[in-house]
Amino acid sequence: MEGFFLWRPSTFRQQKMQMELEEVERMMKSLHVVQESGGADVTEVNLLECVTAVMSDNLDLVLVGVRTIRKALAIETCPKIDFVVNLGVVPRLVELSKVMERPEIQYEALWSLTNIGSGTTEHVRILLNNGTLTCLLWLLQNPDVTEDVLDQTIWAVGNIAGDCVATRNAVIESGAHTVIVQRFVHNAIPPKVYSNAFWFLSNVVRNKPHPSLDDVRCIIPILERGLEILPEDSGALLDCIWAIQYIADFNDEAIRNISCVPRLVALSLHPDRRYADAAFRACGNIVSGDDVSTQIALNANLLQVLQVKLSNADFRGNGGSNNKRSNVRELMWCLSNVTAGSVEQVRAVIENGLIPLVVRCCAEATDSKIATEALWVLSNATSAKDPTIVSYLVHSGAMQAVMSMTRFNDDKIVSNWLEFFSNVLGVDPNYRALFEGLGGLKVCEQLQLHPHVEIYMKALELLGNHFVASEETAEVVS
Repeated sequence: MEGFFLWRPSTFRQQKMQMELEEVERMMKSLHVVQESGGADVTEVNLLECVTAVMSDNLDLVLVGVRTIRKALAIETCPKIDFVVNLGVVPRLVELSKVMERPEIQYEALWSLTNIGSGTTEHVRILLNNGTLTCLLWLLQNPDVTEDVLDQTIWAVGNIAGDCVATRNAVIESGAHTVIVQRFVHNAIPPKVYSNAFWFLSNVVRNKPHPSLDDVRCIIPILERGLEILPEDSGALLDCIWAIQYIADFNDEAIRNISCVPRLVALSLHPDRRYADAAFRACGNIVSGDDVSTQIALNANLLQVLQVKLSNADFRGNGGSNNKRSNVRELMWCLSNVTAGSVEQVRAVIENGLIPLVVRCCAEATDSKIATEALWVLSNATSAKDPTIVSYLVHSGAMQAVMSMTRFNDDKIVSNWLEFFSNVLGVDPNYRALFEGLGGLKVCEQLQLHPHVEIYMKALELLGNHFVASEETAEVVS
């Protein structure tokens, strides 16, 4: 028809489009082969192709490329983190994490960033320098992300928080933990995400020096809620317990902010030792606080739990594992914190039948670390020099058991040995005869030759305060 122009692509343009299509198909086929191997067969050439793929405008090709990168980063034997990072692909991965119209691309990009964050502190620093934390915070605040994307986002930021104190502080300064707390408050954390969410919160309060309590106080109610709602055998519950244990180690003010002590005491008897040990460590930290905090734990039946655990403990540790010895040491450490409290709290220890168990531990222990903690229990109990308490200890065989601890060549035990007997002899002079009959005078005379001045002076002080000095002792004192 006259005047009608029919436009057709030039032969050159058609050829170029066909070549590009063929290249995309070739790359997708090549990368699919790598994916089918689980990433184990990925080569540096493949990864170079992946970079080309993820830089493409073709989102289907991008998905294949980023998924291959993720699998290469997840190889257990030799993850290719350094090679991927050196390709300069991190900024693109951060960008792809925001492609809301393709959640599967977001998920793979975030998983790749998560794997990079599981590397060294230098790898985490590269993530931070490329705006990863800002991107993750944006995703956490976005109500439209899928559950999978939210879960992977929390995992990624958890890796950053858990790397070291500096990166943890960077996460706290970003406010990421407060966003997750608000999601919990508004029921915007699906149960599927609980595992990574509670793990993330535990990383925020882990590592020393501790973060400021004011910065992380908002986490405590969420953790306490977790203790109540999480399954008894879940990893999330274990992370929740550890997080509370970390906070209980901050200071007395932090301990006073913890209101779930009865639940922690109950979890101390959990059938799985991982949970029981974590909960008991939290209880030990709580009774290391002031007398008010200690009393809260005692009101929650902590002493009854200690009685059960110590009644089944192997104090000798013959053939026992390091874990079992550590467990007994933790029990004695916790109880020593209680006997460092008020006179009424020491009497509660006596009323619950714990002193005979401690005396037996002092007499039987073969591990000096266990013996040290057990001796602290008795020494702390005598520190108030209450006559009724000291009398009970003496009649329970405490003097004989403590005297036998000279079998350990340990300066801490020797120093506390002297402290215990100085306290006991200071309460009632009638205990001097028993002390001398057990060989205490000879031990003190030998300790006058001890190389450590503190121990030497304590021995002299004990002899000078409670016994008529021999001429030799008098000469030394003068």
